[in-house]
Amino acid sequence: MILFVLGCIANKNVPLPTTNESITRRDRLVEKIHGQEVKDPYRWLEKSNSPEVQTWTVKQNQLFQVYTDLLPQRKWLFERFQRIWRYDDVSVPEACLLDSSKQIVWSKKKNQDKWVILLQEDDQEKVILDPNTWDENEALNGFFPSPDCKYIAFGKEISGSENPIISIMETQTGVLLDDTLQGWKHQTVSWKNDNSGFYYSAWPTESEAPHGEKNYYHRALFHELGTTREDDIIILEDQDVKEHFHGSWVSENGKYLI
Repeated sequence: MILFVLGCIANKNVPLPTTNESITRRDRLVEKIHGQEVKDPYRWLEKSNSPEVQTWTVKQNQLFQVYTDLLPQRKWLFERFQRIWRYDDVSVPEACLLDSSKQIVWSKKKNQDKWVILLQEDDQEKVILDPNTWDENEALNGFFPSPDCKYIAFGKEISGSENPIISIMETQTGVLLDDTLQGWKHQTVSWKNDNSGFYYSAWPTESEAPHGEKNYYHRALFHELGTTREDDIIILEDQDVKEHFHGSWVSENGKYLI
């Protein structure tokens, strides 16, 4: 599929843009790593929040749009993919761990871009999370129901940031709790069986990380329900080997922490 699409885009009848805006700046950045000289001319593009990179991104998207708009296959491909990918879909129901009368179901209609999460109980069905009602740049990244499905922890990220921020919701009322968590890139939530709290993983923020290295020193933490980030407890970390990852999971019977 990818080769087919790329083949269509590489159309010899449509010339590539050759304006100065299509030329990306190359810096003369050379570093010596383990005795070898390594060139990195595009490192400046890694600063995605800088005005220069944001301007570059806008211009590149505009150039790409001008080019693809001229492709005769574009309209046919768009309509074809709409027919293939747009259909009503529903997942296999998944029973809540400690309350088999409740089930979680994922559903997506052909006119929806994002999956909707529903709670089924006593032949009744209610929507507990619908990312289609969020801003178009917001997406669900992580969904973790408590063992009895009384609560859900879910991550929301913006514009593909890969930085989900976990929020807690009571499923019956839809009320968001005031709980907050430490760090950034919240992951791998694992609830205690009594709903008193959950374990999770995250990278420390720049102010929390040793030497300000927020992309390292990954940690596993515990959060007690009804509290804020200041009360969270670090369960696992490694101050010596900053590249290590850490996670903690509660066993199904609730007796052990793995």
